[in-house]
This record gives sequence, C-alpha cells and structure tokens, in this order.
Amino acid sequence: MSSEGHVDRSSGYLWAGSYAASKSYKVYERAYLKFDATALQGKTITSATFKAKNSVASGCGTAESGILAQRVTADWSPATISWPNRPADTTQGAAVARDPQPCVDGNQPPTNTTWEWNVTSIVQAWVSGAPNYGFLLRETDETQSAPMFERGFLSSRTDQGSDALPTLTVTYSDVASSPTPAAPLAKEPDADPPTVVEVTPTVEAESMPSDSTISMRFSEPVASGSISVSDYPGLNRIPGQASMNADNTILTFTPSQPLNGNIPRSC
Repeated sequence: MSSEGHVDRSSGYLWAGSYAASKSYKVYERAYLKFDATALQGKTITSATFKAKNSVASGCGTAESGILAQRVTADWSPATISWPNRPADTTQGAAVARDPQPCVDGNQPPTNTTWEWNVTSIVQAWVSGAPNYGFLLRETDETQSAPMFERGFLSSRTDQGSDALPTLTVTYSDVASSPTPAAPLAKEPDADPPTVVEVTPTVEAESMPSDSTISMRFSEPVASGSISVSDYPGLNRIPGQASMNADNTILTFTPSQPLNGNIPRSC
C-alpha cells in the first residue's frame, strides 16, 4: 500500500520503498505479510531468514538505502488495511537488506535478484509469546529528503513458479532438557571390619537385675549380626532373642528367662 491511499490487494508484487509523484513530492510504499509459525511454538530459534525475489526496481538511493523488515504488533486484515489505519509496529529486532549487487552505470538498479533478511529476532519473539501479526517491508529512510528507492518483490500471488515465492526458512531446536545428574563417585572398598567398641553391662558390673539385656555397640554399621550367650564354665547356651537397632550399630540380646546372677556369662 502507499501513502497516497492506493492499496494493491491482487497483483503479484510486494511494493516497498518510495517513488516520486512530482519533483517535490515522494510517495511511500509498505508491504505487509504473514507466515504461519504455529509449528515453532516451544522451540529455540537458531536462525530465521526471509527471502524475496526482487523483480522491479527504481532508484539507486545511497549506500544507506535499503528495505527494512519490522515486526507488526497489532492485528490487521488484507481486506481492510490502508495507510491511515496501518497497524502498529516496532523496530525491536528489525532487519535491513540492501541490493545484492551495485547499480549499473550508477543509475540502473539490479533486478531478478534474491534479497535476504535475518529475521531471527522477530521469529524468536513470536515463539516467546509475542502475537504473530507478521512483518512489514518499508524503506529505511522515509523522509522527503531521501533519494527515491523503490523495489517490487514477487508475492505469493506470482505466476512465476514456486521458486519465485517469498520464503521464511527457520532453523530451530527443541527446548533443552534438564541435564542428567552425574552418577555418584564410587567409594573405596572398606578393608577394615567392624569391631565391638562397647558391651553393656560391662564385665565388671555387679548386682545387675536378672532380666537385664546384653548389648554390643559396633564401630560402624554392620549388614547383619548375631549373639550367643552361654553360662560359664558349663558353656550352656542361654535362650533369648537378638535384635539390631535402626542404624545397624547396636545388637541387643534379651534373655527368654531370668539369668542366674551367681553364674558367670560369656558372649
């Protein structure tokens, strides 16, 4: 569409830039387009390139002249868009492209060339939650003092075949998963066996109740343990129940019947 009110809804071109309506007045042109990026949701964008074939060109401009691709930030419809109600846009993440070849003899711009815009930031914004209202193409300098610079790119309505269509090529990866925790380092084998560090009651204990339990505390947890209590010197085994505490460091013997306090015991 143009600043003088013309909207091209049917031709095979995307017009962007400016042309001279008179010696003292320029008309600006902008093109709006959309791509369906639904399949990219949840992806990490590595690169995104918009390509369009330039078929018609007028004006060489300056070294700074080019066509800017900007993200559109408000909804619009091809059926109702016009210059007065053109949708809002942002320069954040905007990309500029210029003629791939210089003008011939300083006044004849090249045609039948493919232009490329790096629109990675624009596509990443869509994927990150910004509404996808497409983007626009316009001249980098829309002031009356800037030289004329008009480019006509083939649109999706072109009859020049699929190779001439505008394209958006995106390289992406799935969202990185959480790193797998490293396996714990293997411990060195324990070469020292557990030892008994305490026996209750002690050997020297006297006047202990006949139903006293006997316990042994080990220097480290043990996988299993057993205890055998006998009278001495007869070495008759005393019946009872052995149990290990929760951290496997204390083994306790509970006799099934009262002990005879006059007979020594051995474990």
